Amino acid sequence: MTAQHVELQYELESVRRARALVTTACAHLPRDVTDVVRLVVSELVANAVMHGLPEIVLLYEIGPDLVRVEVTDGHPQPPRQLRASLSALDGRGLLIVNALSRRWGVVRLDDGKTVWCDIPVRETAGVIS
Repeated sequence: MTAQHVELQYELESVRRARALVTTACAHLPRDVTDVVRLVVSELVANAVMHGLPEIVLLYEIGPDLVRVEVTDGHPQPPRQLRASLSALDGRGLLIVNALSRRWGVVRLDDGKTVWCDIPVRETAGVIS
């Protein structure tokens, strides 16, 4: 199992950095699984930057059957799934996470929250093509 704990800056550039880190870490997985992990990480880190508070921490664990992604930020308010209109430019992040993950959730902390999700390696193959 590969695990990485990364502190990210409270800036949109962190989305690109997080995406690059998981792309490298998932290089041995099927490409479509890596694409799902990249998309989910992008959404969770973007939500933390846009709606959370510093400190932002990305944790990912890559096992043979499952990829666990956790993003922690300093805002105690849990995220909400929105009903984005067809013309909305945002508001679909958690819908994407929900659609591409086996399960996801939120853990409230004394100084913020962690949003986590589990991405199955075998079931994910073929989801994005």
